[in-house]
Amino acid sequence: MKSLYPNLLKLKIIFLAILLAVSLSGCTGGYSNTQGNPYNSPWVLTETSKQVESKQQSDQPNMDWRTPKQGRQAMSELEQQTLDRENRGIFSMSPNQTGHYKNQQKNVPVGQVLNKKKVSVAILLPLSGRHQALGQSMLQSSQMAIFDIGAKNFNLIPIDTKGNTSGAISAATKAIGQKVDLIIGPIFSGNLKAIKPVVQPSGIPIIAFTTDWTLAGRNTYVMGFLPFAQVERVANYSRSKGYNRYGVLAPKNEYSDVVIRTLSGNLRRHGEVIADSRYFSPMQKNMHNLVKDYVISNPNNVNALMMPMGGADLKSVSSYMSYYDMNRKKSIKLLGTGLWEDPSLAKESGLHGAWFAAPDPTLRRDFERRYKKNYDAAPVRLASLSYDATALAAILAGGNGQPYNPRNITNIRGFSGIDGIFRFRPDGMVERGLAVLEVRPNGLKVIDPAPRAFVSGS
Repeated sequence: MKSLYPNLLKLKIIFLAILLAVSLSGCTGGYSNTQGNPYNSPWVLTETSKQVESKQQSDQPNMDWRTPKQGRQAMSELEQQTLDRENRGIFSMSPNQTGHYKNQQKNVPVGQVLNKKKVSVAILLPLSGRHQALGQSMLQSSQMAIFDIGAKNFNLIPIDTKGNTSGAISAATKAIGQKVDLIIGPIFSGNLKAIKPVVQPSGIPIIAFTTDWTLAGRNTYVMGFLPFAQVERVANYSRSKGYNRYGVLAPKNEYSDVVIRTLSGNLRRHGEVIADSRYFSPMQKNMHNLVKDYVISNPNNVNALMMPMGGADLKSVSSYMSYYDMNRKKSIKLLGTGLWEDPSLAKESGLHGAWFAAPDPTLRRDFERRYKKNYDAAPVRLASLSYDATALAAILAGGNGQPYNPRNITNIRGFSGIDGIFRFRPDGMVERGLAVLEVRPNGLKVIDPAPRAFVSGS
């Protein structure tokens, strides 16, 4: 009997991966392209939270690796069933009507058959050079994901991009030479742009960390935090609270253009338009008059002001808003994007009470705590992306045939990771379920939770 113990441990790990990969069949839905109106909201926010929650019960994410401990606990119920199945070669776990799991030997869903082939995945990161600390932190979070998932037929190959274009091309060429099944990374837009023509002839899919949505598509999936869903989410929420006259105060750049197009498309669907738009040059240092005009005159009676900016620009505008006591004198709700995901904004009194959409920070706390315990350092913000990408790759590695085919990667039910639910659209862009946060003197506070599932048919 002692010789059976290693096999039993192996099967327990296999069952964990399969237990987390529920069903790859998914439901159908539509997507808009990125031209003109670049995005449609993937969930219903005009209904009550109970109505939405009821709809989401049957649409839970296809995979959830945020709670691997629960998955391991469920294994104890299956231990007695493992020994006589060792040599059958098929292990499929799907929930029955009572929510418990049972083995199925017939009609095995696509992606649920244990892949006997060793799956190799390359992760392209700057492991040397001036971005070395960023790359090392992301690699360490990927290693955490492998440990948590425990996929034994999965091989992660770290390759150094050196943080530059030539290094990225060299890394991609090396990955192709090693016949990997998937490439995760790189981080930077320029690196991804350089390797796409190198990788495409091989047919190897890429899941990249960049926020450059223009590089998505043709077997390339962009996983960074994109502004589209952020704008939709905060616009829908603010409208539900009675705000209906939207203005924009923005720097003249491509990011602002996308935010404004997304907001304009959202408003048009509700018979509204942007009532007032003000722009400033990125080189403009003094925005005093722009802010003063909103506070003193507000000629178009704007009651919600979108400000797609961050860093020094946002803090400069905030200082003038504080000077004019905008929060008290005018009932204008300030709205932002994920660029506002900055705890230091709590010190900006001019932004107190402002809203923006971003991943729920509470979801990352356990990950950050475990990372700190493992590596005696705090993870970089992007570390959650490398964890989720690696976890997704490790679980899909258990699929039959080609685990990283478009059908599996773009499963419409999506996946649940460290930053909440997400899914890849057929055009390669990521969609995320986001929370609405408010800037308060004591920090950033979630005032409307992130959805736990994408609603069927969206």
